[in-house]
Amino acid sequence: MTAACIPDPCVEAQKLRDVRTRVAAGQQVVEAEFQGGDAVQRRVRYSPANLALLNAEINRLERECAIKTGTLPARPARRAFTFGGMR
Repeated sequence: MTAACIPDPCVEAQKLRDVRTRVAAGQQVVEAEFQGGDAVQRRVRYSPANLALLNAEINRLERECAIKTGTLPARPARRAFTFGGMR
């Protein structure tokens, strides 16, 4: 597989953010076309009913984009939990 066959996660994330905006604006069903890693065109339909799936995919692609561009956010600090008032 060549590098040209692998879709850019930053571009794909932006496409899905556009889809989410159209769904939020009231369109009942939004279709989007994407090229998969195997160079196969795929058409996906999103509706308000599967908005959680759309958000999860956007989050995944945003993480991949951050890895690709070297802009990963700092890890959140761990919280210390107390039990029974003891630290």
